[in-house]
Amino acid sequence: MCLPACNYEALIWVRSDEMLLIDPWACNGCGKCITTCPKGALELQPRPER
Repeated sequence: MCLPACNYEALIWVRSDEMLLIDPWACNGCGKCITTCPKGALELQPRPER
């Protein structure tokens, strides 16, 4: 449900921990994953300086 929501392939499934992470370098901050994934599954962080 969550992985296809990101058009920038910024979501990473960590199988060993069974958790979803956001790659801050790939993420554009649109928030589409936040609205698509179950509430509380992800949290957007400020983008790093590029």
